Amino acid sequence: MKKKLFINYTFEENYNCLVHELDNSIVYCRNYINDEKDLKGLKDELDSLIKQENNDVEIIVLLHESNGIKTENLLNYNKSKQIKIYQFTEGNGFIYFKDSTENGLLDSGFISPYVFSDEKIIKKKFEIVWSYYWNYYEKEQLKKKIINLFLPLSIDMQGLKESNEGNLEEYTKAVIREIKKNKKKILLDWDEIKLPFKYDDLPVRLIAAITSTKFESDRFLKKYVYSDSNYLPTWLHNIVTDLEEQ
Repeated sequence: MKKKLFINYTFEENYNCLVHELDNSIVYCRNYINDEKDLKGLKDELDSLIKQENNDVEIIVLLHESNGIKTENLLNYNKSKQIKIYQFTEGNGFIYFKDSTENGLLDSGFISPYVFSDEKIIKKKFEIVWSYYWNYYEKEQLKKKIINLFLPLSIDMQGLKESNEGNLEEYTKAVIREIKKNKKKILLDWDEIKLPFKYDDLPVRLIAAITSTKFESDRFLKKYVYSDSNYLPTWLHNIVTDLEEQ
């Protein structure tokens, strides 16, 4: 299987459009911007890469935010198991060469000279970057999405569990108001997240229960706060752990 790393970035003029080959792998340096002509050019090039290799290829596309092209502009390609598309920001991302680890490929405006040997990118340097984006980065992004989505609700459930009897009623009302306000967005965002394993859909059940017109505080607290089997902080911890072990 051939590996092709496609970096869309504001390269210095003499680096733009360069192609670095190493064994079965290629690094493409490109500088497409978000206009109709360039977007078509990028899509045509990706189509050509797949076609010329007769589908025997894996492609990673890294889009720098300053060029304006986003993953949403290439949604059709995200459906393919052959292509993974990510965005990165200036100086932020595993793609950047770091002196401390000597990992990464990209410097400011060019491919770092420290990753070359005999005018070719060192295979090990390429493979470390490739492995990160093909195997690891996607899981990290998924973990962040899930944590950002459910950590506030998990904190609320923990707060209810630790509340004393005097403020429990008011705290419960405040949690209900907050969940009702954000219910639609939480459920939509959760529906878009695709986990690579089976899981208990606890957040959906919890939100349905706490926003129900038949809501009973004691029953809810017993089932979703004081019960270990339906406790959202534990569920969130287990989901993140399962992702790390995948």
